[in-house]
Amino acid sequence: LPRLERHLGTLAVVGGVAPLLGLLGTVTGMIHTFQLVTVFGSGDARLLSGGISEALVTTEFGLAIAIPVLLVHAFLARRARAVLSAMEQTALTLVNHLSGLGEGVQ
Repeated sequence: LPRLERHLGTLAVVGGVAPLLGLLGTVTGMIHTFQLVTVFGSGDARLLSGGISEALVTTEFGLAIAIPVLLVHAFLARRARAVLSAMEQTALTLVNHLSGLGEGVQ
């Protein structure tokens, strides 16, 4: 059973960390933008657009990674639980069947 769930933890971590990395990129992009405003003033939109673009792109990449990874994680976790449940049900049926066979033997 560990094989069924082996990489689920990794998927959960990637799905959780990706948006945080995107947020980190957003923060660094905005810091860069504010540094440009401090040095050059706020009059040149071309200077500001680079930092804002950096902020938006990193957010986009973080979400673009996290969303499908979390969906795959949820699917695989649900599938692993279903397989485990089916195995438990089969084992219980087998034990009940075998214990019933033993009752008739003297």
